[in-house]
Amino acid sequence: MKRHTLTWRLFIRIVPVIIMTIVLIGMLSYKSAVQETGETYDAQMSNNANLMLSLLQDEIHEEVGGERRDVVPYVVDFSKDRMNVSRYLADRSDFRDESSSHMFRIWHGKKLLMCSKNALSSHSPQKKNGFSTVLYNGAAWRILSMPVPKDGVIVEVGEKMSVRDELVHQIFLDLFIPLLMIMPLVSFLIWGCIRNGLDVVRSLIRRIQEKSPEDLRQIEIDDVPSDLDPLVRSINRLLVILGQSLDAERQFADHATHQLRTPLAGIRLQLQLLGQTTDERERKTLVQDLLASTDRASRQVSQLLRAARMSHTEMRIQKIPLYAICASVIADMGEIVRSKNLTVSLDGDESALVLADETLLRLMIENIFENALKYTPEGGRITMFISPHKAGYHLTVEDNGPGIAPQNRARALRRFCRLDSRDTEGSGLGLAIVAEIIKKLGGEIALETPSAGKGLLVRLYLGSEISGL
Repeated sequence: MKRHTLTWRLFIRIVPVIIMTIVLIGMLSYKSAVQETGETYDAQMSNNANLMLSLLQDEIHEEVGGERRDVVPYVVDFSKDRMNVSRYLADRSDFRDESSSHMFRIWHGKKLLMCSKNALSSHSPQKKNGFSTVLYNGAAWRILSMPVPKDGVIVEVGEKMSVRDELVHQIFLDLFIPLLMIMPLVSFLIWGCIRNGLDVVRSLIRRIQEKSPEDLRQIEIDDVPSDLDPLVRSINRLLVILGQSLDAERQFADHATHQLRTPLAGIRLQLQLLGQTTDERERKTLVQDLLASTDRASRQVSQLLRAARMSHTEMRIQKIPLYAICASVIADMGEIVRSKNLTVSLDGDESALVLADETLLRLMIENIFENALKYTPEGGRITMFISPHKAGYHLTVEDNGPGIAPQNRARALRRFCRLDSRDTEGSGLGLAIVAEIIKKLGGEIALETPSAGKGLLVRLYLGSEISGL
């Protein structure tokens, strides 16, 4: 399907609105013209009736005085010069071509005294006082019936509605046709204005296209229209996220290279020695060292992948059963617990619900428990306890390993910081991952000394539904 430009989409939305506006203006103008023309012609008809009455006073008095007793009304023919009033009326523009557009009748009581040649039939009754519209010989007539009490007569003047209609149509055409004629020019100007107005959008697109992974500076919004601020701010946020993502990837690559260089070099050396030795005891020793080096490299890769996963995971906050997650983590590492003959316990509130991302929450607890397993000596114990606290829950993980000195606890929460590597192998990522996750979840972490005075107690605080978050 063809995709239209933004200019075209705006154009086809604006032009119909303008056309509808012109049509509406035309309709209102037509209605106004009809009303104004009607009022003007009605006023003119009233003036004509008075003029008619003034000019025909003598004839009216003659008819009313009884000098003429004809049953047939006196018919005024404007086409013949029978009397001065006839010639006067015929010369007036208001009464030209009476046979086709104007007429009059004068009554005395129920008797029709005189009328124009084209007047309504004498059989047509008098009209009610004021204005009325009648249909006569297939044409609509506007009739004014005006009584004259002092003379006892009623003057009726009439005018064909077609006269008014022609004038209204002419006014309407004189107004509407020019509007239609300038529509192409208006459309051209609208198209140009839209294209010119969208120059700022095209400029913004060019500035975005010029961006590269090496140039992720934010776009200046000072010269951007205010209604485009949300778009530019969203793009800037995306650039920040993209920069963070690229930094995380570079950092991951650097850390992976740094952390894996030593174990991989050791594995290579051990493989070379294994290929050169012929002593069976030495071969077995090298194989054991090779397995240990492989396990160490595998753990470091796992930790690095966890750190990368944590950095790129999109959070989905929901209610998570904390006790069930802890129990699942302990069960997954049951083989290590049995191999070191450790005593592990999980106690506390089994109904605890916390607001967190399930993937990140599990990753955090895995790192805490794995760290405790690593540093707890054989035959030692690890205790996990869940307790309510304020608007959430505390999760404490306590072991009886060597612990961390108070002055080193802040450093222990940084990436790749290994405080003592003489007895254990690690990458220095475990507690750092925990610290980063708890920060993303809006919780808190504290490293403390257990009440027994030996080992390490990791205390986590997580919000729950109680807080209304």
